[in-house]
Amino acid sequence: MDAPEIAHGSEPADCYGDAATELLARLSPPGTTVTLAGDPRQSDRDVYGRLLRYVDHRGEDLSEAMLAAGAARLYDSEPTLMRASEHQLAAQDAQDEARGLWGAC
Repeated sequence: MDAPEIAHGSEPADCYGDAATELLARLSPPGTTVTLAGDPRQSDRDVYGRLLRYVDHRGEDLSEAMLAAGAARLYDSEPTLMRASEHQLAAQDAQDEARGLWGAC
């Protein structure tokens, strides 16, 4: 997923960045245990050096939940990732219903 950025230094927050951060904190409060899972179809890190992982909390795919709420955009990747179909459905539904950033930005 590609979530809007919060403010960094002199850079302002992206539209819906603070709301997306708040939603993630509700879905997985700071300090809770999450499970990280790699995808053998993609590299280990992105172009910025960030670790690429699925993040699950209590059996819920947090990326899918964020996409379904409209708190993130679909991360387009080549090759197609393992969870791509679920993520695409969640993102399209949020966009169709103008949830989250789709209705606010």
